Amino acid sequence: KDGGIGRINVTKFLGFKNYKYIYYMDSDDVIPEGTLCNMYALSEKNGSEMTICNVARFNSNKIWESGIHRTVFENVKHITHISENPELLFDTTSWNKLILREFYLRNQFAFPEDVLYEDIPVTIPMHILANKVSVYNAVGYLWRVRESASKSITQNTESIKNLVDRIRIMRMLDKFFKTNLSDATLNIEK
Repeated sequence: KDGGIGRINVTKFLGFKNYKYIYYMDSDDVIPEGTLCNMYALSEKNGSEMTICNVARFNSNKIWESGIHRTVFENVKHITHISENPELLFDTTSWNKLILREFYLRNQFAFPEDVLYEDIPVTIPMHILANKVSVYNAVGYLWRVRESASKSITQNTESIKNLVDRIRIMRMLDKFFKTNLSDATLNIEK
């Protein structure tokens, strides 16, 4: 569902039971041709539970590098784990990931409802619980910047709800770290 709030939880759809992978996408964004085939090939070759791709921003005039994703993809290994590359803590979006369905269901990942930034309490635990993450360094997702008066969630930085939900999401992440992680380095990085 575009706009963030109300992301569909895969476990509610029995029709997905025959699929090996899950992929999320916002309806106003673009996936360059060949991306999913390349991500699938990497996942299969490496036996990864998740494969991530680089992201660029775009509008009607141009395409440019996503600043937050630059941090993630600058020095990351092609096969990795968040404990080896803590920069993956910045990889908080759900829509640049090809996720092994069995891994997703086994860990009972679910997006919190009625809150902004609902990707974070799912994507960071996925990075932590995955045994192996493959990295497709090419830009495999084009993230739209809205030019109209109607800004996206990430563009609406003056909203009180935006701030309150960020705090709420960080508390969810803190709770996950406290109960599931003993790695002091990752706690410091978080």
